Amino acid sequence: MPVFFSIGFRPFFASGTLFAAIALMLWGLFWQSGSSILTPVGGMLFWHPHELLMGFAQAIIIGFLLTAVRNWTGLETANPATLCLLFASWWGARCIMAFGAGLPLPVIVISQLITPFLAALCIGVPIIQKRMWRNLFAPVLLLLMALLDGVMLIHVETKQALPNDLFNIGILGIVLLMTVIGGRIIPLFTANRLKTTKPVESRPALLFCVLPIILLIVGLIGESLTTQPGQGGDTQPGIASWPAQCLLGIVCIAHAYRLFRWHTPGIWRHPMLWSLFVFYAGIPAGFALLALNPHLQLGSVPWHMLTVGAMSGLIISMVTRVSLGHTGRVIVHDRIILTAFFCLLASALMRTLGVALFSLHPHLILGSAVLASISMALIFLRFTLIWLRPRPDAA
Repeated sequence: MPVFFSIGFRPFFASGTLFAAIALMLWGLFWQSGSSILTPVGGMLFWHPHELLMGFAQAIIIGFLLTAVRNWTGLETANPATLCLLFASWWGARCIMAFGAGLPLPVIVISQLITPFLAALCIGVPIIQKRMWRNLFAPVLLLLMALLDGVMLIHVETKQALPNDLFNIGILGIVLLMTVIGGRIIPLFTANRLKTTKPVESRPALLFCVLPIILLIVGLIGESLTTQPGQGGDTQPGIASWPAQCLLGIVCIAHAYRLFRWHTPGIWRHPMLWSLFVFYAGIPAGFALLALNPHLQLGSVPWHMLTVGAMSGLIISMVTRVSLGHTGRVIVHDRIILTAFFCLLASALMRTLGVALFSLHPHLILGSAVLASISMALIFLRFTLIWLRPRPDAA
């Protein structure tokens, strides 16, 4: 176990993928049967989006940032004892959310905030010590996620209504992180693998990818402050307004152009590369669907394009690369990894295109959830021994 707690990605990638596999299967069965073995905080309709954002995605983000910040700064972000504490607090939070209906609100909120606050401290201190101010977005993001989480929990427990606008703010926040991190690593990985020149992104181009998302988040925050309990949802007035529609069009084109500039035909020979491109394409596709949503009445389809298609897809692509690369192994796919990619891609298409064409049928939700669960389970099983074992080149 000392190896397992030697670096951030090992316990948190393992925890995130295992938890997602279980949570998605339970969600699919709930849609099929209408009942669940869980007694979750806020009910199943709150538990599902909350736990995939503040549970699954949060775990992968923390594991990635603990590892990345150590590489950026050359300083340790968390020793084994601290990682054990983070690991235990994260799993404790998941248990409370799954079985904590009826617990006092302060207990629920505090349990959910411990992990992101501690993780933000772990990555913030080395960044400040090295004066790497451009990377301060990382701990700030975790603190903002914790704040949003607290507001979500207070909302659902006191107003007894789903905070859909807050969920959407959380989704856009994670998309913003994927935009920043993706812009750093996808062209770099591509250039290194194919021995090509890394394309240089101008500041205006990056600004067009980032600023509209920030403005959309600000708009949704304003919308959430004026929305009455029971209102809001998948097509808030803030998203459907003409300024938001303009921002969605701009950010869609900006991300599509970004992907076009990164693209080179050689990626299609390497699943570890094309998976990054295909899943990143879920970002402009999601924004395009959001722009069309007021006219086509697609419901939550655009948000699931961003979460299942982009977020979950980029997560498993990065989990495979980081887990292989940071343990001294060759970054190459195998049948298990490829099957996981295709299962998640099929899940995303079923949850978006399938639902758009055939409506929100329980069988479609079950099928999509099962495929996504299988994808996460395959990644967990494929890398469990790698996460538990030391690097092969370790002395």
